[in-house]
Amino acid sequence: MKISTLLASAFLGVVWLEASIALREGGRRKPILTWSVCFTLTLCLLAQLRYPPLLSLFERNTTEIVKGEWWRIVTALFFQDGWIAGGLTNIALLLAIGSLCEQVWPRSDWLVIGIGGALIGELLGLGWEPVGAGNSIATCSLAGSLLVARPFREKSSLSKVMTTVAMGLCLLLVARSDIHGAAALTGIFVGLTRLVR
Repeated sequence: MKISTLLASAFLGVVWLEASIALREGGRRKPILTWSVCFTLTLCLLAQLRYPPLLSLFERNTTEIVKGEWWRIVTALFFQDGWIAGGLTNIALLLAIGSLCEQVWPRSDWLVIGIGGALIGELLGLGWEPVGAGNSIATCSLAGSLLVARPFREKSSLSKVMTTVAMGLCLLLVARSDIHGAAALTGIFVGLTRLVR
């Protein structure tokens, strides 16, 4: 397993744990948007497993994008270069993180944060990771937004430690030119803009 994969997984795990602790009280609404996106991703994964050439048609591939296949910047988010194991992991992580985001952000913000971070990750991926696919960068963007959903000063000591660790992991990913870190930073910044409007 690549070190960047471990760092991204650790980042998502710490954010999920911190947000879960913070949201343990209060009413919960059904994460309909997250369920819908996960359902769509599952359908795409099943189609890819049934017809494997779909991945090469829709993945992020800088060479093909430069030739004019610009749609790959978006379609790469719906197919999984990790195939069944990576795809199921990505969908499960989105289910966990996205469901928490629907508790703290309006669904329109969820879309802006998820899509914004994913597109920035995809664009940086053209140089940093020229070939790839998966929804993990959208999940990292949503996770980044959870870090700033509550003011730092209002967090418990444990939450402050977890937030600091997650921020450090995010910066390590960026330092390694990993698109997951860039997406997470985008989520942090977009989340901050949502708080001040």
